[in-house]
Amino acid sequence: MSEAEETFRDVIVVGAGWSGLMACKYMLEERLTVVALEKRSDVGGLWYFTQDTGVVTVMTSTKTTSSSSVTEMSDFPMPIEIGDFPKHEDILRYLKAYCDAFELWPHICFDHGVEKASKEGDIWKVECENGRVFKSKFLVISTGCNQIPNRSLEETILKHYEGEIRHSSELKTFDPKHKGKRVMLIGGGETASDVVEEWCDHVDRLIWSIPRGMHFFRKLAKILPNRQPQALDKASSRMMKFIAPYTKSKPG
Repeated sequence: MSEAEETFRDVIVVGAGWSGLMACKYMLEERLTVVALEKRSDVGGLWYFTQDTGVVTVMTSTKTTSSSSVTEMSDFPMPIEIGDFPKHEDILRYLKAYCDAFELWPHICFDHGVEKASKEGDIWKVECENGRVFKSKFLVISTGCNQIPNRSLEETILKHYEGEIRHSSELKTFDPKHKGKRVMLIGGGETASDVVEEWCDHVDRLIWSIPRGMHFFRKLAKILPNRQPQALDKASSRMMKFIAPYTKSKPG
């Protein structure tokens, strides 16, 4: 078999994180040949934690903000022992179990960072950093939307600020030199909630600035008096689906 034949697939998926693994699984179900190109040495994407500040991942203490029953894939339930709000290492094990269950491992190439993707006629040509070239009919990009830190505020509203500025992508755990300091956190995403949870008990004052507003819900609540506290998003998701089906939009 020639090199061109060896590297041709119906579909190339770039990234073997949560979305990339799902894309790979569903392509196989459609009887398409597929390869997932992953730049790191394992699956998981953001959930494959590393202390390397140059790689964007979850933080040391990250847990899911949505419950296991809302987070899990519809055709692969999370085990009961994973708990209501799994830690990042539990999620990584879950994703690896997903690869086991649907036999995805043979279709994933690790240490294959993509350097360039171009289209020649109807065929995609994907060149990797290690020199390998793959071709396909279709290309699925599953690299996430938060790989490159957005530092635009440092050039606009913060350009005259003289204190230390850190981007959340650099933070893996609480930085001891922030102990007892006044800290402002700008942004209302998942990572922001991780930083708040880990920093709030160690700093003198934490100001959380959320530019576009946010709805907050407790993770757990006692819904029925004769039962243990339950994950609130289970009940709210069912109610939201009844009020506003996904075909329309969420109220508010």
